[in-house]
Amino acid sequence: MTTCQNNSNDKNKSGSDDDDRTRSHNGDRDDFNDKYKNDSDDDNKNCSGPGYVGNRVPVITAQDLTGAVTEQLTPVGNLSDKGIINFSDADLSDTHKVTGVVAKGLTLGNLTADITTDTVHGTCGVLTWNYSVAATAIEFLAKNQTKIESFDVTFSDGKGGTVTKTIAVTLTGTNDTPVITAEDLSGAVTEQINPVGNLTDKGVINFTDVDLTDTHCVTGVAAQGCSNLGKLTAAITTDTANGVGGVLTWNYSVAAAAVEFLAKDQVKIESFTIGFSDGKGGTLTKTVNVTLTGTNDSPVITAQDLSGAVTEQINPVGNLTDKGIINFADVDWTDTHSVTGVAAQGSTLGKLSAAITSDTVHGSCGVLTWNYSVAAAAVEFLAKDQVKTEAFDVSFSDGKGGTLTKT
Repeated sequence: MTTCQNNSNDKNKSGSDDDDRTRSHNGDRDDFNDKYKNDSDDDNKNCSGPGYVGNRVPVITAQDLTGAVTEQLTPVGNLSDKGIINFSDADLSDTHKVTGVVAKGLTLGNLTADITTDTVHGTCGVLTWNYSVAATAIEFLAKNQTKIESFDVTFSDGKGGTVTKTIAVTLTGTNDTPVITAEDLSGAVTEQINPVGNLTDKGVINFTDVDLTDTHCVTGVAAQGCSNLGKLTAAITTDTANGVGGVLTWNYSVAAAAVEFLAKDQVKIESFTIGFSDGKGGTLTKTVNVTLTGTNDSPVITAQDLSGAVTEQINPVGNLTDKGIINFADVDWTDTHSVTGVAAQGSTLGKLSAAITSDTVHGSCGVLTWNYSVAAAAVEFLAKDQVKTEAFDVSFSDGKGGTLTKT
């Protein structure tokens, strides 16, 4: 009776324990079902549950991100360069496209980009970029001067995966020679009547240079020939600003006395070659011609015999004669001189003649000779020591308007 009870009590106790375990198990299953439901709901919301793989961003496998163009000496058309970016995508069905090209800062050229080959089985995708700039747009660059233009290229897989790469294109300048826009290559000076100081003239050569940073200088002035009387100097008096407004000024000077040898309207041309440079290998050479023009200089007496004398004969026979010379010079070397007249002053018994017996050589050593003659019988009326003076004006010319008269 007691054992059964015990058994009964044990069984009932055991049953009670089993019921507790059953209730605990059922509770755990309910918790699991709730958790699974919640996890399932989260998976459905986030698309990242067991077995789900999310979008993968394209992967760059090789890339050419630099370009370069070089300025032409004679700009024609456009300068261009291109490159490619290779990519793959583990999402085999993705279709890719360029979504934007954005210039970074101010650029002279343009860059375009396209997917020229899309991925096949996730590989071998190719994005091609093309850069172009007008050849004239980069003429301002000096030799080896560079300008870098950058562009951000973005492409997408259409599923939210994007890649951005920066393309940098280097523009490199070559040297451009200065260009003459206006020039004064001729000068002139005129001989003075009374030479004092120097005779001068000057002129300018205007130039431009599309290479904006170039600095210009005169490299040399060379006289052509060995007979120049004057000198010419030259300098850059105003350099270019933004490629324009360059001015080279030349100055010529000659001693006024040095050109006195020129006859009236006689000219002498002196030539000088001026070289100037942009400092980058671009040079220009110009020739300046200066015309020296003479004015007339009258002859100058250097020595003179202006008196003659004859004496009556006891027995008059033939003629009584005398002669003399006038020495003269003329700084106008090419002048040719001649007697233009002999005029008796009042009544005369005799006659006087005159001629240039030796003309000037290099402006000096000219000789005029005069000859007087009177019939010996014509002066027989004169008493002892009685005198009669006969005067004659002798005029001579240099043929250019310069005259002298001597009595």
